[in-house]
Amino acid sequence: MSESEQIVKVRITGRLFKIKSNSDKHSERIREVAQFVDQKIQQMCKEHPALSPIDILTMCAMEIYDKLLTEKLKHGLQQSVVFK
Repeated sequence: MSESEQIVKVRITGRLFKIKSNSDKHSERIREVAQFVDQKIQQMCKEHPALSPIDILTMCAMEIYDKLLTEKLKHGLQQSVVFK
């Protein structure tokens, strides 16, 4: 790990994740994303208590990605995204 890299510790559904970051700005973004994901999972658990953990995570991922596509379309960007 280089001098500029740091480990950011975040909790999602009570589980600790250690994520490598390359700047303070990136570290803050990681914390924001983790908080958003944790809130989304907690919300989905309350709304659908009978769903399994994998179903909760799948539904959260689909909802988050749907919001991303909606924002992209608002700004005239391509609908599909390729992650590498």
